[in-house]
Amino acid sequence: MVGLFIVLAFAAVLTVWIVVPLTRLSKGADQSFDPEVDALIDEKNAVLRSIVDLEADARVGKVSGEDALVMRSEQELAAARILRRLDQIGEQAQAHRNGSVKDPSAELEEEIARARERLNKRRDG
Repeated sequence: MVGLFIVLAFAAVLTVWIVVPLTRLSKGADQSFDPEVDALIDEKNAVLRSIVDLEADARVGKVSGEDALVMRSEQELAAARILRRLDQIGEQAQAHRNGSVKDPSAELEEEIARARERLNKRRDG
């Protein structure tokens, strides 16, 4: 009974952990979504379904407890990767709206200039 409670509590925490960043993303998102965002959301939903199915399989004994833990861990890592990418996209969209987005080639040129300065200091120093 305690094990079931722990699993349900963990599932609730995981659900909140996944949903909250998405609500932040949707609050600042433009009306037109990036196809990558749609694909990531679909992938996130598939991972959530997989976790729920895995828990059900573990409860009825289709999957051993140890195997369930390993497979759930893999699914959680996948969910974390998806959420990090969604956060990146949200931050990029916010930066773009704020006008703080730099041209990638300009950023590269700045990095090259900094590297040259460091090399020149080493040679001169």
